[in-house]
Amino acid sequence: MSQDGTNGENVASESHLNGTEEAEDGGEQLYYCDFDSCVKSFRRRDYLERHQLNHNNEPRLTCHICSRGFHRADVLKKHVERHKPLEERRHATPRRRTPGPVAPAPLPMPTPVSLATTAEAVRYAPQNLLSPPGEPIESQVGGAFRSLTPFVDPYPTFDLSGFTPFGAPNVQYNEDFNAEDIYSWLFTASPTHDLPAIGASADPVLVAEPLMVLAQAANQPLAATGPMLQDHPGPGLSDVSQSTVSDLRVSRAFGGPSLNLESQCFDATEEIRVDKIITSDIRVKMLEPFMSIASVDLDSEAFSLKSLQLYLELYFLHFDPLFPILHRPTLVSRAGGPRPLVLLAMVCIGTAFAVGDSGLTIAKALHQRIRNKVFEMIEDDPRVEVHVLQTILLLSYFSRMYSSSAHHDISQVFHSPSIILANFSGVFLPESSPETATYPPTEEGWASWVSSEERRRIGWFAFLCDTSNAAMFRHTLMVHSFAMKIPFPCSEMLWAAQDYRHWSLRLGYEKEQPSFRNALRNLSTNGIIDPDISAFNAWILLHGCISVSWTLLWRDLADLSMVNESRIGGWKNSLRAGFSAWHQFISTTKESRLTPSRSDNALYWTGVPFCLLGGILLLTETELVRMIAGAPRVAGRLISPGERILAQRKLEVWSGTPDGQIAVWTSLELLHQLFKWSAEARFMTTPSTTPWCCYIAVLIVWAYGSLLEGRRDLSQHSFVIWPSTRTTTATSLPQIEPSLALVAAHQYTTRLLASGGPDRLADVKNKNEVAGVVAYGAWMAGNVPWGTMESPHKELLNLLRPHS
Repeated sequence: MSQDGTNGENVASESHLNGTEEAEDGGEQLYYCDFDSCVKSFRRRDYLERHQLNHNNEPRLTCHICSRGFHRADVLKKHVERHKPLEERRHATPRRRTPGPVAPAPLPMPTPVSLATTAEAVRYAPQNLLSPPGEPIESQVGGAFRSLTPFVDPYPTFDLSGFTPFGAPNVQYNEDFNAEDIYSWLFTASPTHDLPAIGASADPVLVAEPLMVLAQAANQPLAATGPMLQDHPGPGLSDVSQSTVSDLRVSRAFGGPSLNLESQCFDATEEIRVDKIITSDIRVKMLEPFMSIASVDLDSEAFSLKSLQLYLELYFLHFDPLFPILHRPTLVSRAGGPRPLVLLAMVCIGTAFAVGDSGLTIAKALHQRIRNKVFEMIEDDPRVEVHVLQTILLLSYFSRMYSSSAHHDISQVFHSPSIILANFSGVFLPESSPETATYPPTEEGWASWVSSEERRRIGWFAFLCDTSNAAMFRHTLMVHSFAMKIPFPCSEMLWAAQDYRHWSLRLGYEKEQPSFRNALRNLSTNGIIDPDISAFNAWILLHGCISVSWTLLWRDLADLSMVNESRIGGWKNSLRAGFSAWHQFISTTKESRLTPSRSDNALYWTGVPFCLLGGILLLTETELVRMIAGAPRVAGRLISPGERILAQRKLEVWSGTPDGQIAVWTSLELLHQLFKWSAEARFMTTPSTTPWCCYIAVLIVWAYGSLLEGRRDLSQHSFVIWPSTRTTTATSLPQIEPSLALVAAHQYTTRLLASGGPDRLADVKNKNEVAGVVAYGAWMAGNVPWGTMESPHKELLNLLRPHS
């Protein structure tokens, strides 16, 4: 009680409501922000008043150079400084960091729990996957994760000035800007939302409306490491950095229920015929520079005029809906006609979807010569035209995904130069004055607009290629989502206009595309997606989430001393909610349309598995799983026996954590979905991310069951027939009956998903009876004639091999 007889606690509460409070250390007054959901406090009223300007809906200040809006004069002043030449800024007076809100005391670091001393460790005794079934491995969890290896930043020259447009109210943009500020901005709800929520027609609401809580998270640590295996726990080992199974924003596929939404479709007009694009004269121009190559028979029927036209049509049918980077209506009418080398690159990709492999065989040999010719042309100037970038990036995609396994490894060598060329050519930056660009309603105006739009789209294609390469094959990310400053591409309706009259009419109704980084923030934090977003922009947005996922696991969180661990789990939950919202958006969009467009179907069949893979990659070091499964190479390098042993020890910890349980649950959802599609073999007609997603999901399910219950001999099933013992060799392959394997695989996924949630998977018996899942996964991988699946096919078959 206070001297006047009132309750001191009530007085403090009342003063807080009034925006002030007496500090405990001598009576100094604190000023609190009274905006909803804002908990910031300040020791001076002028600091509070300056802070409250950030909550205004409309900026009151404008940059006279770029017209960007700001709420505060001090932030605008710092922004204007960045427009000055670097040399002028270098000699300017150093700026002091603007005082910010009083930071709370750091949370105490939790004491790691040793699995070797818990009842759970006894209950789920880990098994050695590198030795015969049933033979235990000595647990060394307590001593294997003591030292933390310093992390090497893969972006030593990254320009932090690119973060200026974020406009985060609680971030001061200066040289002290750090990675934690970036993620704090990304995963913190903004006071106002630019886009309506999923399924909403007016006022935006969060996707995380009352949803059913699936399960309670198990309180066990996670083991993870960086791309190169180290003897340290890696990011996320502490309890507080674990994901939460019961996060209310997450759908059932990621550990929660589902959502609904509606979207609209439009009728496509008639497209230009491929026989108008590749004529007999154009075929001569395409093949003439390579006719002297003895090892490539370009006169064969597989590369006749009709065959080339077929491959181009297959390109537009299967590849273009996900990667619409070339404007089909103007390929013929543009100045100089269609570029022969661009057409050849498109033809090479089209051969990957043709029946029979004769065309693909020629394309595998031809694409190397095309790539060498292009690099010879640009060796004197790295700033190249858009059509050169189109050729290089399409050939790089073909080599990495569709050519042989040897070409896949070589393509990683050429990947970096391709992205560097794109960077030197400025396609990751907006054009000088896009706001003032006007296009007259003429053929010339249409051509000029197409040129600008293709430049923007090739920048996004480079970003997509780099992100998928890092996500699938765990190579270093070169273009982070935060570095992408170009606007979203235009709408599908405007892009599909077949002549300048339709284009000029639709251009008048084209709405301004939202900022990519704001859209990424709305998705990651609020689960909000613009209902009118195009399929290509939705595909870009998914890659943005995966890009953030990659850095959360590998880059920023590897040095846990710089990031409060309790925030890591929150960031991961927010990103999982973003994946969940994207998944529900795409699934319900396709279902809500009576006649889904070609882009809708492609995005659904490819995007859903890739989105689920993104949720898996956020919580799992998939290269460790590949190591214990026997992959000879991971990320292009040979794996030593010692690394395999260390990988198993780390995964033993992972299998008992919430992150591990959620990753397995998401893998089961992914496989369950693919098994439904298998009768139609839809993954055969989509870009090759889907078979790889299936392969990773199979390995995770196999590893989880084998780590907890011991590795089984998977060869003792009727749907797997190996040659007799007398004729079996190290290179012998089994015969798999796919119909029986599919039945067993479907029964397995259904049984585990019926458990009710990720935290209940550990209670399911016989989790290691995964023969059907592995066998059917191997059969699907073997039926894809793409080089990127050669090694996965062999690895899955080896899991089915009889134990000696």
